[in-house]
Formats: sequence, C-alpha cells, structure tokens
Amino acid sequence: MSRKKDGDLSTVEPASKDGLLALLATLEPLDDTFPDMDETLPPLDDVELCSSR
Repeated sequence: MSRKKDGDLSTVEPASKDGLLALLATLEPLDDTFPDMDETLPPLDDVELCSSR
C-alpha cells in the first residue's frame, strides 16, 4: 500500500493493481478443517415457491 500526503489530504492506494484474483492465485491452499456451522440448526422446512390453485 502506498500513501501520499498533499497538504492536509492523505491518499491511500493499493500496492498492486492486478486485482483480487491475481492475489488469491498466489496464496497457498489452507489445510485447516472448518467446523460445520449448520449441525446445531433444526432441519429446514419444505418451501413451496409456487402455489398451484
């Protein structure tokens, strides 16, 4: 990140303009396992999106 100061104004600019996808492509995969956040929730109700009348 670069910072510029012009009088009373400060500007912060990203260090790279390649974009988020380019940054993510350089990262190593995570080996962590994430907990199942839904396991304590009750089952979902059946939902009818269109009613047939």
